[in-house]
Amino acid sequence: MFSIIEASVGALFIQLASTNYYWQLGSTIGFSSAIYNTIFEKATKNIPLLTGVLCSSLFIKEYAPSFLPDFPTSNLITNFGIDKLVLFSIAGALVGLGTKIGAGCTSGHMIGGLSRLRVRSMAAVATFSAAAIGLNKLLDLGLHSAVEPNYTLVLSWGFFKENKLITGLLIAGFIQVYGLLPYLSQKAKGFYKCLLGNYIRFLSGFLFGVGLHVSGMVNVTKTIGFLSILDWKKFDPSLAMIIV
Repeated sequence: MFSIIEASVGALFIQLASTNYYWQLGSTIGFSSAIYNTIFEKATKNIPLLTGVLCSSLFIKEYAPSFLPDFPTSNLITNFGIDKLVLFSIAGALVGLGTKIGAGCTSGHMIGGLSRLRVRSMAAVATFSAAAIGLNKLLDLGLHSAVEPNYTLVLSWGFFKENKLITGLLIAGFIQVYGLLPYLSQKAKGFYKCLLGNYIRFLSGFLFGVGLHVSGMVNVTKTIGFLSILDWKKFDPSLAMIIV
């Protein structure tokens, strides 16, 4: 279902994370490159960013378990008999290869690139989106078991009352990203500037991870639903709020 409130709140978290990273550190947030550089280039500066993402999962599991993703059995497993571990390994390798060749991932190109009108990012987003939509249609991965079509709009204004901790975290994020951290970045010197830089990386990773969970981007049914635009009944436009 088109859960516009959850998707929009998650998108705001992701926007805060990418804005914070770009404003304070002068570069776009990109998790594929962060993982690659940490493993192969021994770049320790990315460790706080990745730690923030991991901590966001622990936070969601402990305090907002309703946003934990579900992992339905893939048609590739049931129809083609592919082992789950093999399937995930192939998928991960292809994503890694693609982001290496394309010099960026979804976070780098779609969020950090489109917002700055980078032509290279426009080309990258158009390419990986078209490939994913086409492959989803070809392999019939669309998931849909509801009575109503996936595009049916669900306006759940009770979200803010039911998720007070998430709402409070969003407000705190706005205060830090648009007020406190720019001020501290101008004042901090030496050791404190280094310490602040690590906190900024950690906060960006944490906010980004929370946004992924709240918006549904880690939910397989949401992602495949969004890629099912060629099969209208299965199409779930929720993740369009991330791009917007």
